[in-house]
Amino acid sequence: MKLSTWTFYLVLVCFLPFQHTSAAIFIEPYVGLSQMDYEEITTVNGASSGSIENDAGRGFHLGIRGGLSFSKKYFVGLEYLTGGPYDMEFGSSTASITKAEVKNGAFGILIGADFQQIRISATYFFDNEVEIEETSSGGFESENELDGSGVRIGFGLPVSKNLRANLDLMIHDVDDAVASNSVTRDYDVQTAMVSISIPWELKP
Repeated sequence: MKLSTWTFYLVLVCFLPFQHTSAAIFIEPYVGLSQMDYEEITTVNGASSGSIENDAGRGFHLGIRGGLSFSKKYFVGLEYLTGGPYDMEFGSSTASITKAEVKNGAFGILIGADFQQIRISATYFFDNEVEIEETSSGGFESENELDGSGVRIGFGLPVSKNLRANLDLMIHDVDDAVASNSVTRDYDVQTAMVSISIPWELKP
């Protein structure tokens, strides 16, 4: 994953409004179950060829959120997330089945608010990668890496003082792939996630 100069300034702008406010440092690792819904639409000469591959795969994900919390309510920070592998199958008949293993890694900027009974947050992932490893019924293997961005929205509920249950939805905005001058592939990818996290706060 590559971080650009504009990314640094974007992070800086998020923290500037709180520079004179008393803040605490928080760290929140999490792990859970997730389901990725994947759809690939092939277009030939600008028109859909009718080739649509889609499936849903279940797997695990883990990540960490960290940053600054203010007045015990608002918080900003960074988030890293990795998920998969999600096992999927594409094809309309047994003879043409393609098995795929899909993985995801993302890094972005986090913002949210904690209302004690519910914690609401959102992350803009400016660096998002979806890696697809395919094996056809004929034994042919291929790899495809989709780059782009993504947005996660979710909420958390306190289970105990040091444990939180989370429900999140991530929408991936990955770049279209150009197979040739006339063939392009569009992707629609979403991930639903349920996790348990352990929030830690370091007060100054």
